[in-house]
Amino acid sequence: MTISILQSFLDNQFIRLEDDADHEKLKKAVEDLKKKWGKDKKKIIRATMVALDPDVDSADSLVQEVQAAIIQKWATFINSSTRTKDTPLTYIRSVILEVLQRLAASDIDYAALIFYSGQNTIRYYRLDREAPVLRTFIGDLSSLVEKAAQKLWQDMGTVDLPPFNHPPAQKITDLSEVNKDELNTILLDASLYSGWGRGGKNPGAPNNGHQWAEFFSKTAAEGLAMQLNKVLANPQKYNAQTEAQLKAYFAVLPSYFKQVSESLEQSYWALNFRNKLLWWKAALYSSKLSTSYRSLPPIVAAGAMAADLCTEVPELHPISVDYFLRETLHDVLGVQASKPQPLNVLLTEIKAHRAPFLKLLPAMDLLPARFPLIAFIRNYLDDALPLDQLSVTTGIAANAEVSLSDLSVWCLHDLQANHLSTVK
Repeated sequence: MTISILQSFLDNQFIRLEDDADHEKLKKAVEDLKKKWGKDKKKIIRATMVALDPDVDSADSLVQEVQAAIIQKWATFINSSTRTKDTPLTYIRSVILEVLQRLAASDIDYAALIFYSGQNTIRYYRLDREAPVLRTFIGDLSSLVEKAAQKLWQDMGTVDLPPFNHPPAQKITDLSEVNKDELNTILLDASLYSGWGRGGKNPGAPNNGHQWAEFFSKTAAEGLAMQLNKVLANPQKYNAQTEAQLKAYFAVLPSYFKQVSESLEQSYWALNFRNKLLWWKAALYSSKLSTSYRSLPPIVAAGAMAADLCTEVPELHPISVDYFLRETLHDVLGVQASKPQPLNVLLTEIKAHRAPFLKLLPAMDLLPARFPLIAFIRNYLDDALPLDQLSVTTGIAANAEVSLSDLSVWCLHDLQANHLSTVK
């Protein structure tokens, strides 16, 4: 994300400033809020929902917090924005968006947190003239998360061993050389898991802890010793220059093997995730409810799939996982999965199946003003919120048309955002 969203608001005249000094004041407020909110991930979820909604209440507590931060840097902020005939709320939201953009650029976890919190809700806000800018903002976050997720989930067959950047060798006369082909074979035998079918002999996968490490250390040490013994078989040919070169050569080996280990472990986990997902889709079994999805009412199946899948995949996942969830739900429910229904009707059905949903959704504290859909649902189930507070607390109209497929993906994203907000 190279274009400042604060600058985009200025370029599109969503906000107007009388001089450049006022721009600097806003940027100083952004920096103060970035430092403060960087320590409070739950606030990032609220901030996302507030920033993306042009119709958010100006009395919202987070809006008031940001307004106070701006006034600290720009004492005449309220009067200045009034003179330009703009509402202070748009300036405040532009500052929040800039804070979120900078946090996302600094840490992929923040990018994922903001993306998961905003991707679904933005579809139901009245964006009007801001639509292109705000959708580009979410699209940029989507690209960041997708790129990081693809790297995490890359297929084992596409992972290349890192290059071995050893010090350049200098020719030493009458000295035997290490056989690179033999050494390469020894190291591959020691490091590659035999179960991958790529010629390796290590009986343990990289994540098997001591088993992989013990075999690798023993086999690699024996192979290296054998190669060194060949080189040093004739002692009189061994000299100080040889010793220096060997020390430099082997000094880079630990970091190289660490890279190899990390690449293989990442490949193993990527393959493991895929296998688990395929097994889950084939079994159609809810681990949280201990029953088949086919035996559940449609609304419960949608919620259970989201909650179960959230425990099976890491927080960063490619968009293909969303489609995997939709297709799995369609396998169970057929066309009913994609039929739009008023959100308040779906929530009433959820309340009718209170017991299973209490197992699926974590207890969540009531936050001031805006909070995510799953927080509303859980507090609605706990009778802490009435249904008519849906629009006030989420910004989503009660009659918004949502399919079970959309709701399931929405819940998955909210659950992942909630988990990300608790990880330090």
